[in-house]
Amino acid sequence: MLSALSLIEADSAVMRRKLAATRADRSNPIKQFNVLWLAEEAEHGRALQAASEMLRTRMAQPWTRPALRDLRSAATWPALYVSGWLVPHLEAVYCTLGSMQEYIALTTYRNIGQRVGDPALQELLECIARQEARHMRFYREAAKVLLEPPQARRVTTALMARLWRPPGVDLLGLQVWLDVFGPLFTDGVYVRQLLRVDEILGNLTGHCGVRPMQRFIDSTVPLRCTASTE
Repeated sequence: MLSALSLIEADSAVMRRKLAATRADRSNPIKQFNVLWLAEEAEHGRALQAASEMLRTRMAQPWTRPALRDLRSAATWPALYVSGWLVPHLEAVYCTLGSMQEYIALTTYRNIGQRVGDPALQELLECIARQEARHMRFYREAAKVLLEPPQARRVTTALMARLWRPPGVDLLGLQVWLDVFGPLFTDGVYVRQLLRVDEILGNLTGHCGVRPMQRFIDSTVPLRCTASTE
């Protein structure tokens, strides 16, 4: 998990390029925030990689992002450039997405920290979680402002309902992601915490019937992982 999380954090540089492709980073507050965000995400990646190596748990064959994994990945970059010109309110979409992804990150780090049985590693994971919480607060407060227009709320809701997946799925591939993080889903408390992502989306957009995390868990995560939540 630490090795996978290191890759996900380091992938923020790619996320930054995707953001530029959509032209959703044009406002000065988002540009300034992204400078700090990229620096801290890079630090997270290096710290997690070092922890993984100290535990001798680094993958024998490092994961890489395939140039063509599936139809979704093949269409990603063309769709980003097109959406930058055709889809309105992408800044609102980005900040809403950031609120959701950062919440998942801080929840996951805290959950893993409670399992590791090592005070130093637990403190590292808690420090990362605190930084992710600050990132989430920026995204959430920005989203509240950007989602004031009704059209912004409609666009954001539609895109989250159709395209959202948890952080790391697109990078690692669904099956690898499930192999790595699937064991966490046997913890009913963790699953219930993750489902708050749907509440975050609903509170921001006013459309509480859209539940992408619930849909992902129901359709993707093995039944054995969700049985403890019933």
